[in-house]
Amino acid sequence: MAIINLDSGRIWNGIGEVATDYTPWYADTAEAYSYAYSGGALSKENHVTVYKSHVGLCLSDREYNGYDDSDFYMAVWDEVSQSIKEVCFASTRGWTYPCYGSTPDATPEIRTLAQAYLDRKAAEARRKRRQEVARELRAMRQEEREIAALAAAPVMRIRQLRHIMGDDYRACVTLLKTKKFRSTFRESMARQIKEWLVDPNPKFPSPLSARQRQYI
Repeated sequence: MAIINLDSGRIWNGIGEVATDYTPWYADTAEAYSYAYSGGALSKENHVTVYKSHVGLCLSDREYNGYDDSDFYMAVWDEVSQSIKEVCFASTRGWTYPCYGSTPDATPEIRTLAQAYLDRKAAEARRKRRQEVARELRAMRQEEREIAALAAAPVMRIRQLRHIMGDDYRACVTLLKTKKFRSTFRESMARQIKEWLVDPNPKFPSPLSARQRQYI
């Protein structure tokens, strides 16, 4: 079926014959009468036509539910860009009842092209994600070396600190990087963390108590 479109500007000769595949849409419902017609009579100047587009190119349809209205989209194969695009073919924002008859109709050849496109996009997304993870890992390792130098501790102890402190690790890093404290309490916590890091066999499994972690 492809996408069914509405138009009111096509020439109609009064008996339903048009130069293309446009077809008059008769006002046989109250909705159509109230929206498009005056008196309900079709004429050359007063009518709505429907026509098909994207024939053989429609892959799938979906509905987007908004707060007040719903919009309906069709994923279509764009032969010019050789990619998948979406077309809004109907909406409850206005009278588009004929357009609800739009259905996917992609040919096997088009579906093959579309799947190949999706496979390429997925491969590209995986490649970018691997690059992003690699960048994050390099940045993390660089920061670990910097913190280890500040605390005069082995890098492995910094990694242990990350593991033990979990969500509080970033706050520990902030304390270790702080050069001038306004609070003696925070200064003492920074000192505890450094002492814990340089001790190969610390007395406690965590550099800060549960109480201290509440105020870190």
